[in-house]
Amino acid sequence: MAAAAIRSQINMLIATMFNTGLVDEAFLQLQRMRQQGRVTPAYIVEVINHFLNDADKIIDDIAGLMNETEVEFDRVDALVHQLKATTSSIGAKRLNLCCVQHFKPEEKTKEGYLNALGRVRFQFNDLRSMFKIITELEQHFAALGPK
Repeated sequence: MAAAAIRSQINMLIATMFNTGLVDEAFLQLQRMRQQGRVTPAYIVEVINHFLNDADKIIDDIAGLMNETEVEFDRVDALVHQLKATTSSIGAKRLNLCCVQHFKPEEKTKEGYLNALGRVRFQFNDLRSMFKIITELEQHFAALGPK
């Protein structure tokens, strides 16, 4: 596949992600930096993979706390706050909103937070699948050499 076709695929995928609210302006800014030559496709892949690893670990840590007999909600809330910061930094809009909308202090029950965790996992898995496609395309693009 030609480099221009791959770049077009990436751009269409990102536009769809933005238009559906999966990502926001922060993720588009990362793409603009690539277009301006300020970062490489490899850097984009690195940033995405770093985000996915961090978010996955935070979600697993939340799940671990939720599996305890006595849930330490302050620790869970600290991890949720960390996840919100991570999602904001890369522009994972829908995942961030999911954290805000479903981890509510007034619903600080094990059942409520387990429901929230399920929704967060769903949104994360959706985002991860889209980011994986982007990273594969970026790697393919980078393998074609400098353009």
